[in-house]
Amino acid sequence: MVVFTGTKFILNLYENTTTYKNIGAQLIRRPLSLCKHLEWKSDEYHACMIKAITQTLYHPAGTCAMGPDDFYKNNDSNKKMKRSDSIAPVVDSLLRVYKTTGLRVIDASVMPVIINSNTNIPSIMIGEIGSYFVRRYWTEQTAICRSNFRYTFLPQNTIQKQCVYSKIY
Repeated sequence: MVVFTGTKFILNLYENTTTYKNIGAQLIRRPLSLCKHLEWKSDEYHACMIKAITQTLYHPAGTCAMGPDDFYKNNDSNKKMKRSDSIAPVVDSLLRVYKTTGLRVIDASVMPVIINSNTNIPSIMIGEIGSYFVRRYWTEQTAICRSNFRYTFLPQNTIQKQCVYSKIY
């Protein structure tokens, strides 16, 4: 709504200033291809234009916030939640999604609070830590066994000769 109001305000400002009128300037009326079926400068045209060309200029984060699972243990589903209570954590400290198995979120969306700077380096750090968690989990779950000059991965409880149970420290 703010973008819609701002767009109309700026167009009105351009076209109704004295200087703009004195030099005979006009806006180029080249409609967007997605919105050409609508009347130029109508509310519908502005809404269509905004949907077609707007994008974020920042790095969104925090949509799958990390946090303790106290929310799920102590939350009564019949109780009316306050705004601050309604923001439930999605992942735990090992980046595993609550109430699922085999799913992790490893990106900037796990930041519980959006930082005041570029999210590139924190996102790289989250990716490095997340890959460590995944590698650690799978090395503890599998044995690497050599057979016929090939390496095979077997469940840990499989006991065979020439198997290595790797650990990442």
